[in-house]
Amino acid sequence: MKTYLAGAFGLLMLVSLCIGQPGNVPAGDANDDLDKKLESVRKQIEEFQKKEQALREEFLRQEKTRIEELRKQEQPLLERREKLEQQKRELDDKKLELVRKAEEEERKHHYARMEIQGRLQKVSSAGRENANDIWRIQFGGLSANLDFGANKELLAAAEKHVGQRVVVMGNLTTARNEQRHFYYYHSLESYKVTVESLSVSSSVPR
Repeated sequence: MKTYLAGAFGLLMLVSLCIGQPGNVPAGDANDDLDKKLESVRKQIEEFQKKEQALREEFLRQEKTRIEELRKQEQPLLERREKLEQQKRELDDKKLELVRKAEEEERKHHYARMEIQGRLQKVSSAGRENANDIWRIQFGGLSANLDFGANKELLAAAEKHVGQRVVVMGNLTTARNEQRHFYYYHSLESYKVTVESLSVSSSVPR
């Protein structure tokens, strides 16, 4: 495009030089020749402009085609990236689940044999379908769930001393309850005593 414009300007300079040179050509003929030269220059300039416009349009067309081709190539890459990120999230979730299960399995083999003195509580399951009553013992600002298993005698003794201070003997274990909050897990520790014996406390008033 720059070459065409430079050629047009060169022609204009040539015409100017021709006009500025003295001669013996009659005035009428000189004007006719000048008009013809100017007309020829105008036509050449128009031709240059048309070629320049054609080159510009061709460049824009090729650029548009190139961009469209790049977008076509980019789309599969974006889809592949999204798929890999999804697989990574799923693997992270599975890994976290395996870690939690391993911790829970390990906890099953850990316990402390304890004697706990505290106040016996019973949380009724009335109004809840297929739910058992929950037994707890409160001690020192803490609480632990009580598991009597299939021992009906211990359960009957507990029924008699609800709200009283008692002494419980058994194995103390902990459990972790995981609650999902958007992008993280919140762990809650709870205590459970597998009861072997239960008696009324005699060291403190009821």
